[in-house]
Amino acid sequence: MGKTIGITGALYDYYAAHAYREPEVLKELREETARLGGESAMQIGPEQGAFMGLLVKLMGAKRMLEFGTFTGYSSLAMALAGATRITCADVSKEWTDIGRKYWQKAGVADRIDLHLDGGKAVIDRLLANGEAGTFDLAFIDADKTGYDTYYEGSLKLLRQGGLILIDPAFAR
Repeated sequence: MGKTIGITGALYDYYAAHAYREPEVLKELREETARLGGESAMQIGPEQGAFMGLLVKLMGAKRMLEFGTFTGYSSLAMALAGATRITCADVSKEWTDIGRKYWQKAGVADRIDLHLDGGKAVIDRLLANGEAGTFDLAFIDADKTGYDTYYEGSLKLLRQGGLILIDPAFAR
């Protein structure tokens, strides 16, 4: 549970032990999310969080958009990697409250702006505030029916050379 690549057994154990290091606060968040039961499948895995953090570092990315925050693992991973402002769009106070607790614990809560009125409202507000072309990276992992809206909005909000990450990019 909580992994995103399709390897198992000893090979996955080796990969998890050597390919990335999951900070303790992310591990604690992942473990609390796992206790949610079936919903926990919506959380990204630790290797994906590590990859996203690596992309943030490689790009020198500072401003992020996140559509679909769930319990905040991906936003926390990006904040720990150096993002200075993350704008998150979600609709669940219950799930995002879990993330807020860990953002506070990690000392990054002041860098994360959470909006609970959904992605379209956030896009419209950011564009109305003149923030087109000011974001470095967008992560789309929300309600699949909104992906077209989030993608098109991200294209307007990202700077030239910005990056869009989409999960899942294919049907599972």
